[in-house]
Amino acid sequence: METAASPAITLKCVEHRGSQRLAVSFAYDQAYIDRIKQVPGRRWSETMRCWHIPVEEQALQVFRAAFPFVALPPIGEFRTGFTPDQPDKADVQITPAAAGSEQAHKAGISSQKGIESIELIGGRFAIRMRYTKEGVAFMKSLVRSFWQEEDKVWVCQFSEANLKDLQAYCSYWSEEEYAKLAELLEVRNAKESQKTMAVWPLKGNQEWLRVWIPNHTSEAIARIKRVSGRRYSRANGCWLIPNNQQLLEGLSEEMRAIGVEVEVRGKVLNVPLKRKSWPERQSHLLDKLDGPMAALVKEYTDFLIGMRYSWQTVKTYTSFFRRFAEVFGVAELPNLEYASIQGYFNELAKEDISLSTLNQYINAVKFYYERVLNRPRKVYAVNRPRKQDRLPKVLSKGEVKRIFKQLHNLKHRLMVYFAYSSGLRLSEVCYLKPEDVDLDRLQVFINNSKGGKDRVVHLGEEMICLFAEYIQKYKPKEWLFEGQQGGEPYSPRSLQAVFRRAKEKAGIDKQATFHTLRHSYATHLLETGTDVRLIQELLGHSDIKTTLLYTHVSKRSLMSVRSPLDSLFDGDEEVEKSNKSSQ
Repeated sequence: METAASPAITLKCVEHRGSQRLAVSFAYDQAYIDRIKQVPGRRWSETMRCWHIPVEEQALQVFRAAFPFVALPPIGEFRTGFTPDQPDKADVQITPAAAGSEQAHKAGISSQKGIESIELIGGRFAIRMRYTKEGVAFMKSLVRSFWQEEDKVWVCQFSEANLKDLQAYCSYWSEEEYAKLAELLEVRNAKESQKTMAVWPLKGNQEWLRVWIPNHTSEAIARIKRVSGRRYSRANGCWLIPNNQQLLEGLSEEMRAIGVEVEVRGKVLNVPLKRKSWPERQSHLLDKLDGPMAALVKEYTDFLIGMRYSWQTVKTYTSFFRRFAEVFGVAELPNLEYASIQGYFNELAKEDISLSTLNQYINAVKFYYERVLNRPRKVYAVNRPRKQDRLPKVLSKGEVKRIFKQLHNLKHRLMVYFAYSSGLRLSEVCYLKPEDVDLDRLQVFINNSKGGKDRVVHLGEEMICLFAEYIQKYKPKEWLFEGQQGGEPYSPRSLQAVFRRAKEKAGIDKQATFHTLRHSYATHLLETGTDVRLIQELLGHSDIKTTLLYTHVSKRSLMSVRSPLDSLFDGDEEVEKSNKSSQ
């Protein structure tokens, strides 16, 4: 029953994407919307802001039942599309002309082939055709073609091959129309060939940046995965990275290495990645924990932090200890027998983990009993796996020189020089301060390094001019090598990327990382006759056994050995020479 307040309904016969439709327009009314949703095949058009239904007997019967007070128009009155200048969801819509002998001839060819219409929608051809075996076989031969049941059309990729094949098959377009499509395809291909990665803030959450990767190349995706905090959003259909200038600069460097430029659209938050305090870091470890487990982990981490373990060790130990506590239960831990603990480690040893990881599991559990509970060490001694003796990877002097030649940025060159000149670790290079370098004495002071130790290392004379040039150009204040954000040290991840790119450009296939420069420094010192005890002091090794590993890869030690194969035939050569002389 309609009232005077009910909105008026306007009907219009249209042809949409090759099919006959009935456009239904009315002012917003929820009751009308509920009714029209009962009609099979109904759709909403954003272009015309109206509903439209198929001109089919079943749909029209449901519509008449839902709107008995509306008179249907003569179904023969149709027009093409919703508006001539706004095709619904179509980029380009070209239909064959109906006048002229040439156009009529081509229309006849298309008709003979069963082609009724071809539209370009969203970078794809939508082809409506009558069923013929020949036509179906042809459609299947097109690049990336498939049948879309909902619209009753064949869909294929808008490509040069498909455009040529379609025109050769049915001569659907005039020369002018074909040229227009070819030009459009050329422009589109040119845009796709431009290696530009677009980045812009995520709508509704400015803390994230959306990343559009050109052609979704595996190289680009691999570099996205190196960004700290990145994740793939299925809802948005793209990768997301934290909205931070420092991370974005690091990603830009990674992409430039493969010839991709980063285009930033919109405002990027200029917020530095501040290093968190110990309470903030600890709260991160306690996140999502409650009850006895939260209290246990807090007590455990309090001891680790109080004893000044590194943050990496705190995270690793806490993760391994939590797993141990979850297996046995918090209440049972203080009363566990030796056999239970040993059995736990025996089961871990059966898993696919390295020996060093297994040792960390053991240390994490022992820390709880021996430090937190202050139990005697001997009670909880466990059988440890035998550690594998792996030799360090070393670069030759020639390879080091080739890497240096690929470093054209002054800051990057000086950072890599520091690692090789003084045998510094990655973190030691990044966290150097201007006052740590003493040019007069050619010394570098390493403060609070691995194991909380300080040491003094030698600075090569070749560094003096380069260092002076760097100081004059960059004028560092708090950190010798500042990152993109003022007041923050250079990112270790970015420095690793710098070295990796230089190694690749130098054509070195050997498996080597930034730390390999430190191994090379020690090995080359040993080869030039430097005492191994002095090398131990320069590297900051607590145990001489660690330093002695370099004697196994030293060229000097190996060259002093003569293979028994070389001397095996020495006697035969002398006999042969004497025989020749006697002749």
